Amino acid sequence: ETGKGQAKTPVGCGLAVYAIVADEMRGAQAYVAARARVQANDSFRDCERILGPALRQRLEPLAHNLSDRFVGGFIRPVSSEARTLEGGRVYFALVDEVGLHKNPEVIEAMQRGTKQHRDALIFAITNAGEDRESVAWDLHNKSLQILEGTLADDEFFAYVCQLDPCEPCRLEG
Repeated sequence: ETGKGQAKTPVGCGLAVYAIVADEMRGAQAYVAARARVQANDSFRDCERILGPALRQRLEPLAHNLSDRFVGGFIRPVSSEARTLEGGRVYFALVDEVGLHKNPEVIEAMQRGTKQHRDALIFAITNAGEDRESVAWDLHNKSLQILEGTLADDEFFAYVCQLDPCEPCRLEG
């Protein structure tokens, strides 16, 4: 969780490319997941934008697929609007703008898809939101509990970059 304009999506796309190329896992499936199809496609475009010449030789960009010619892996955009959200064998998932998600459907679908990969990674990103009934708020609270040491979860890494609240805000909760 960081502020707007901190390159969360390009970093996540870089990790997606890294996952399908550097690990050299045959058929590795990576997804750029979002609540809305337009958002998923916009974020997916960053995967192609970050490619240098060597990766452009290896990866074949199509409208909704970036495939690795050598090991058969791919990166695809998916959204909660798509009927194809289920069924993937997720090796890496970038879940973009979690603060916009109305429910945990996308994250849970990506989590279910990781069961075949011990080293699978879900990279969920957002900026701070105000909705305390949201998926992002639940993840925010879990992150703070882990960082404070009041909750242990060795499968969850949290990075929260935020301003310290002022005293009246702290008292308000």
